[in-house]
Amino acid sequence: MPVLLTAFAVSVGGKLIALATSKAAIGFAAFYLGWQGSGIADKAVEKALDTWKHLNGERSASPPADSPAPSPPGPPPSPSAAAPPTRDPLRRPPKTFASAECLIPLDGKDGGTEDAACHHNEAGVIAIADGVSDIKPCYGFSARLLSRWLMSRIREVAPLYAISRWTENRAVDILLHVWGERALGEGQRGACTVVVVAMVRDSWIDIDNLHVAAWGDSVALLLRRDRFGKLFILYRSGIMVEPSLPDVPVQLSALPRTVGWTTTTRVNPSPAVLRRSLQQLKWSVQEGDLLLAMTDGVNDNLFHEQIESVANQYEPYAEPAVIAQAICEAAHSHSVTPTSVTPFGTLRHRHGGKPDDISVGAAWVRRAAGGDDAAYAAAQQELVPRWLWPQPPRDRRRERGERARDR
Repeated sequence: MPVLLTAFAVSVGGKLIALATSKAAIGFAAFYLGWQGSGIADKAVEKALDTWKHLNGERSASPPADSPAPSPPGPPPSPSAAAPPTRDPLRRPPKTFASAECLIPLDGKDGGTEDAACHHNEAGVIAIADGVSDIKPCYGFSARLLSRWLMSRIREVAPLYAISRWTENRAVDILLHVWGERALGEGQRGACTVVVVAMVRDSWIDIDNLHVAAWGDSVALLLRRDRFGKLFILYRSGIMVEPSLPDVPVQLSALPRTVGWTTTTRVNPSPAVLRRSLQQLKWSVQEGDLLLAMTDGVNDNLFHEQIESVANQYEPYAEPAVIAQAICEAAHSHSVTPTSVTPFGTLRHRHGGKPDDISVGAAWVRRAAGGDDAAYAAAQQELVPRWLWPQPPRDRRRERGERARDR
């Protein structure tokens, strides 16, 4: 019995202590919040009174009698006199392209190459199209009409799409805009494969990415330097072929339906079908990367290791036209040499390459005009506490010697 009474007393005492503690906490919280609330209210009232006095004083005030008349406003300052806009040092400097193209036609072809290429460095866009030469015997016109029209329209439309509008891929938006014009009856007829690469800046985290839209066997490669300074292929777009014809790539075609040309099953695709079927890629990019857009004339005659070897012959930021021409000449040399070992011949268990139109677009990823990495690094360092700043490596042997000398 005494044990039960003692336990009951202990439990009741604990509950009373907890109740008293909770009441004290509630009372302190109410007092604190009331004090804070009264302070906020007082500040709000003071702010309202100051505003009312300011407005009332402006309305009632009148200029003195002996004050001179206000002078008429002068002409607005010219745009040239205005100070140039300064970039926020907390924002990472943007990137852009320094690009060029090289096109080599097939030997003996009338009218030149059926490929086409374009670039817009300020808009950060590069594209290439490979015209399908097989349509000329069936339709009587060359595929270069469509490929050249596509490239000219992509160059004109690229500055209008600074960001993604319809899809999450800027390159897809640009290509869909141009192909939508063709679906409305504008533009030229023909068939081609195409790849479009566009630079996109993520404003939230200040990182530049590449958006890729590819259709067919025209591909894009992104090369980056390793720790030894050698370029290697980091990203590569794939090749899209017909499901029933593995050797035939899908083709972006705008052809009359009266002629039964059935080498491709996707004739005259609508923008909606093109949007669902396009190969859409997103790559992270850094300053100093090398972007290559090329047709199947290069893919069929050069291995990846050979492309890397040609690109590594040049210094960083060498002329992109020189790099593109060197890759084109290497692919052309392999295509006309009967004893060369090429991807095209390896798949068919024979030697030799594939004679074809060869086109390459090369672009270095560079800092845009006005970008300053030093200002950005200094601003970022100011945001980090000093005790988190990177410190030089410690020389522990020297420290031990200094301590021994101090003793």
